[in-house]
Amino acid sequence: MGNSKLKIPKVCEYCGKQFEAKTVITRFCSKDCGHKADNARKKSAR
Repeated sequence: MGNSKLKIPKVCEYCGKQFEAKTVITRFCSKDCGHKADNARKKSAR
């Protein structure tokens, strides 16, 4: 597979910070935000 040089400007769904995503399906700016959003989603489902 080749490396794509795409840089897609996006806004993190958890913290609201702007970042450059490397794929079109990226939703969070970091692993930390992804984990925190997942934990918040699980907590609200209880």
